[in-house]
Amino acid sequence: MLIPGIFILLRLGIQIFLRSPRYDEEALLVILLALVCGLGGYMGGAPLFWSVTYSSTLGAYLLFRTAHTIRVPARNELGVHESRLLTWPLRIIGAVFVGRLIFTLTGGVGDAAPLFVDTPLNVSLLVVLMTAGLLTHLSLGLAVAMRLVQRLHRLSRQDALTALPNRRAGDEHLARLQKRLNQGVGGYAALLVDVDHFKRINDELGHPIGDRALVHLGSCLQHELRSVDLLARYGGEEFLVLLPDIDASDAEQLAERVRQRVESSPLRLGGRQYPLTVSIGWDVARAGESTPALLARADAALYKAKADGRNRVCRSV
Repeated sequence: MLIPGIFILLRLGIQIFLRSPRYDEEALLVILLALVCGLGGYMGGAPLFWSVTYSSTLGAYLLFRTAHTIRVPARNELGVHESRLLTWPLRIIGAVFVGRLIFTLTGGVGDAAPLFVDTPLNVSLLVVLMTAGLLTHLSLGLAVAMRLVQRLHRLSRQDALTALPNRRAGDEHLARLQKRLNQGVGGYAALLVDVDHFKRINDELGHPIGDRALVHLGSCLQHELRSVDLLARYGGEEFLVLLPDIDASDAEQLAERVRQRVESSPLRLGGRQYPLTVSIGWDVARAGESTPALLARADAALYKAKADGRNRVCRSV
């Protein structure tokens, strides 16, 4: 009964770690089967042959079944090639138990011995099991390291307040779009969106309300954007919107829809409404230019929108 129990715990741990389906009913059925076989054999005075046979059968089944159920989650977590470091050791251990079962069935009752009995065959089996187990642990350690790296990468490119991409993520996406444009793949536009009178909001209502306003604004902006567009918090109350594969006319219409969405969606807190407006400066990228040059034009257009009275959309001239 010990071998099936160990492999059920191993399977459960891997499934929890990889967030794969659990199949608890199946595990419970295997446990019950192991209990019935073990207790029945003990009470009936069954020879060691019986213990080796049923434990090897259940152990092999659990290992092959585990390797099968985690192959897709492991591939998503580790990658195609790295996932084999986790699934193949399980298959190897399963094959060892299949070989042990066949040897027991063909070698006769006298050759059957539990793993704790010191025999040449058991020593060889334990060496294989320890080697495959080491590979399994190494692959799980790799998965932990890769998950931490991915999390750090995500956090380093995410704004903590709004959960939007931050300035670094915006700059990286901007560089990719400019590279595509320089290769003749497709144009794009950049919008700089700034909250009007945001300092007054913080001073009169407090920074917690100001934070809620920024989160609300991010939601309003995202509502009007396409799935291919990127919205990033670029500064304190400034947002960067990148619109790939778009011409000037469509970009201007989208910018105006964004402005209208914010104007018509006041922040509602505690039964009160706090009106918000934004000023937007934008322009279309040009092949061969630097990304700072595009942002400088959009920023100049934003200042013009502010100077002309705020709550408006202006394009660089």
